[in-house]
Amino acid sequence: MGDWRLVMRAVREQMEFEKAQEPAFAEFSVTEPVAAVKGLRCDRCGDGAVRRIQRESPLEEAMRMVFLAPYRCSTCGDRSYHFRWAGQKGG
Repeated sequence: MGDWRLVMRAVREQMEFEKAQEPAFAEFSVTEPVAAVKGLRCDRCGDGAVRRIQRESPLEEAMRMVFLAPYRCSTCGDRSYHFRWAGQKGG
């Protein structure tokens, strides 16, 4: 019965050791969004870090019929709706 405690202690010590070996900057993330939509700007802050997000309500599902999709600014968090092709060039 006490064997699992020894295993858990060894696992915890290994995790603490690995965390101590990580560089100090590992806790910071890159602020540039990976999936930013080119050509769109946030209505509130004007930044170009706008990405498409998942629909959350039946109303948003109905907006699909008129080609509106929800987008969120990664900088200020503003949620807005744009036509799905608004960020595409040459189309």
